[in-house]
Amino acid sequence: MFAKLKAAAVLMILATVVSGCASSSPSPNNTPTGGVSFVDPVARKALPKSVIASGKLRVGIDTSYPPNEFLDAGGNPVGWEVELMHAISLRLGVNLEYHQVSFDTIIPAVQAGNLDMGLSSFFDTAERQKLVDLVDYYSAGILWVQKTGEPSLDISNACGLAIAAQKGTFESDTDLPAKSAACVAQNKPAIEIKQYVLQTDATDALRLGRVSAFAADSPVSLFAIKESAGQLTAVGKTYSTLDYGIPVKKGSGLRLALKLAIKKVMQDGTYTKILDSWGVTAGAVDSPKINGMGN
Repeated sequence: MFAKLKAAAVLMILATVVSGCASSSPSPNNTPTGGVSFVDPVARKALPKSVIASGKLRVGIDTSYPPNEFLDAGGNPVGWEVELMHAISLRLGVNLEYHQVSFDTIIPAVQAGNLDMGLSSFFDTAERQKLVDLVDYYSAGILWVQKTGEPSLDISNACGLAIAAQKGTFESDTDLPAKSAACVAQNKPAIEIKQYVLQTDATDALRLGRVSAFAADSPVSLFAIKESAGQLTAVGKTYSTLDYGIPVKKGSGLRLALKLAIKKVMQDGTYTKILDSWGVTAGAVDSPKINGMGN
């Protein structure tokens, strides 16, 4: 699957800023990578009546986060999370209507009912659980990236440095501010947190020397390093491992439907095949959860 991720596709997403447009995924009659095409009746029965009536799920997605979700040369959402969501939709018997928006607007749109769910590598945190319910399906951590050949950074002492992160992420809103506060508490200069709407812009800022490093989810950081032809390297090791969760409106029946569908996709082997094909198997989990709970 990494053969799909050639330079042309990556350049396409670097050059494209998408806002507010919608596109539909293939019909749920199609078969996903390594998957099956029949509907699971138990999972479908748990869907809200409004979703069954419309026959679709409105999905908010930030397509600047390769290899999780990005745009191919034709402007279509692709990535391992997109393939996983397609497999889930087959189990539910619904189409997917993707709305390409900035990451920080997805949860508010889900809260307002303008989107049914989000698919953009959301860490399941206590703060987000106050706003939405999250259906967990993967585990990732934070990994910093710097330019190769530069003096090695110390993540625990990045005081006074400019560090990039995508706006609205756990890295920009929680992790970096906490590290900056620790600097100030030691009478050291604060970290200059540079927030970018797109993760690809944060990566470009590092390439261009505008920041000393960027902080992102481990699959995204590892992919950026892989695609950099030796220009970028990891800073230390992955830390603060958390589950990825699909945000849905609090109390929505959609959370149970998604959990049941994900469980089926895991049981029939589709889940593992998709992660294997994208080289992200390290974050696989044994079973889905809701708000971090297995039941």
